[in-house]
Amino acid sequence: VQEIADVNFALQSKGASAIATSQENAASEPNSAIDDNSTTVWSSIFEDPQTWTLDLGQLRIFNTIQIEWNPLAFSKAYTISVSKDNTQWTEIVNITGQTTLSENTQTHSITKTTARYIRFHGTERASDWGHSFREFRVYLSGASILTTLLATPAENVVKVGNSTAITLI
Repeated sequence: VQEIADVNFALQSKGASAIATSQENAASEPNSAIDDNSTTVWSSIFEDPQTWTLDLGQLRIFNTIQIEWNPLAFSKAYTISVSKDNTQWTEIVNITGQTTLSENTQTHSITKTTARYIRFHGTERASDWGHSFREFRVYLSGASILTTLLATPAENVVKVGNSTAITLI
């Protein structure tokens, strides 16, 4: 699995797809949250609990999940779990008692994780509306990228055709 920094893996254009236990109407289907368009939303029916599952299309390494909420229909309580095989799940985020949003986009920084599937499980709505987000993003943030390499030869003079040791600093 290759580490790729600062790319949103949760985009349909990157091979991702989503399913959910429900959707409020035809315009609020699950893939609307991974279309890179903040004017579209996935929104569940107005009941708890609800699940939205993202298939990244292949194993990915990531450490950041962002949810851009519909500010009128965010979740008071939810979990996010990950899986490599869509069978065995590991919970990585557990939010309870969220009654207001300080910003519409909520960022969860997690331990670097390898998974193909990400499951949002909304257990309690913050309003009478459903669980709803405009975009769900998955990144590997802050990965080290080699931009400069300084090499110093072990000898001051190297003859053409001869090998020399190089020390990397």
